[in-house]
Order: sequence, then C-alpha cells, then structure tokens
Amino acid sequence: MITPPVTPPAPTPARLLNLSSRGWVSDGDALMIDGFILNGGDAPRRIVVRALGPTLADAGLPTPLANPRLHVTTVDGQPIAENDDWAQ
Repeated sequence: MITPPVTPPAPTPARLLNLSSRGWVSDGDALMIDGFILNGGDAPRRIVVRALGPTLADAGLPTPLANPRLHVTTVDGQPIAENDDWAQ
C-alpha cells in the first residue's frame, strides 16, 4: 500500500472572538481578575477590552458596578492601559 504524502493544514485565518465573564466584585481582596492570551508572534495587534458597569442595569442586572475600573497588564504585571470614570 502506498500512502500519499501528508499535506500540512492551511494556517487558520484571523477571526473575531468574543469572551465575556461575570462575577461578584467589591474592593480590597474582592476584586475580579480575568485574563486572556494572544498568540501569533511579536507583531502588534489591536484589541478591544471593555468593562461595563451602570449600563448593565438596562439589561436587567440588579446590582451593576457603579464605576468599574479596567487595568490591563502584561503577564508579568507591566501596565499596558487603564481606564476609570467611564463616559456614560
């Protein structure tokens, strides 16, 4: 029996992903920490990260955060971006 040569699969094209999480948060030690990993080398990429607070009441959430703060860091804790006091 002759087996044909193995052809490597074509690279997967870039695609848009939507990740979401929800949890109870407060202050001090009751913070919510979420994470994600971007693969694909050292090429710069644009991503959108957002934190929703008071507007979640419109979707029926009974106790949304009044003023969420978003802090994005590298895996070793180096700051990349931060936002507080979101415009309504």
